[in-house]
Amino acid sequence: MKIETFLVIIDTIVFQLNKRMEVYIEINNRFGFLLNLENETLESVRIQGKNLVELYHLDLETDFEEELIQFKSIVKDFPTEC
Repeated sequence: MKIETFLVIIDTIVFQLNKRMEVYIEINNRFGFLLNLENETLESVRIQGKNLVELYHLDLETDFEEELIQFKSIVKDFPTEC
């Protein structure tokens, strides 16, 4: 019983952690560029913004990518220490 229960619990934990890791990777692929926005190229920001608009077309306006470009120029003037 001890082995049967322990192995089932370990398998469940490993499965759930792998599932969680996949979700975190997906979130990072979608939004990770925002963490380093000031170092992204304008083309990269446009592409990422367009991808977000396609994924969240009910929530984001079509000019969202241009807003990201504008926000990128604002972010570069933020102080590095906060």
